[in-house]
Amino acid sequence: MSTSASNYGGYPVQDAGDNLNTWGTDTTAGLNNAIQQMSEGIHGVVTHTVTGDMALTSSNYVSQQNRQPGHILAGSPSAAFTVTLASVKSRFLFHNKSGQTATIKTSGGSETVTLATGQGVSIVCDGTDCYATGPINLDDLGAPTSSVSMGSQKITALATGTATTDGVNVGQMNTAIASSAIPAASGAVLVSANDTTARYLNGALVAGSGVTLTENNDGADETLTVAADTAVVSPVSNLNLNHAMAMGVM
Repeated sequence: MSTSASNYGGYPVQDAGDNLNTWGTDTTAGLNNAIQQMSEGIHGVVTHTVTGDMALTSSNYVSQQNRQPGHILAGSPSAAFTVTLASVKSRFLFHNKSGQTATIKTSGGSETVTLATGQGVSIVCDGTDCYATGPINLDDLGAPTSSVSMGSQKITALATGTATTDGVNVGQMNTAIASSAIPAASGAVLVSANDTTARYLNGALVAGSGVTLTENNDGADETLTVAADTAVVSPVSNLNLNHAMAMGVM
């Protein structure tokens, strides 16, 4: 008399007439063991301390990782890694908190599921290929019905907007600013409305003959001093300064 394994979960299955009067007590292929394994297949959760590529265990008649539906990928792997499932039909819930990208696959399948760190997903395996059944992309989710907080996080790798209701990325915004001749750098100025180059004040001011520009307190609360050499600037040669001012020369 023998006991066989079920098709997918590796549960002990009793053939007709087998294990008479021992089905409930057989610790390897008995009823109690079958019930424990079925409970594991319904409620089981495994936390994996990931160090690199790994495969789920899948031995018949005993506790196995591939039978359990819940899997938490933890640890501190140094690079992206692969989790290989047994080539049997099953379904899983994976959550990746390892800090690296995980790829879920079978040994011979071509369809895989990529799971970013911090992401959770439902996966079904048909014995060969793996498919994600949960919403793992924003476009798989329903549109929000109220304001959405980004939790002080950046939106990265944003494509250039085209429609009037699209968002814009920093590159697109800088191009638009440059095209409209608005200063792109904080503190930069334009000399006039049709100036094509934005610059800082000490670059926009040009000192003439007998005039010096001095930048004070560099890198802090800066000021600009404009100083004129009266011997060079004054057009008056034989009049004293007061007389010249009274005549409106200066």
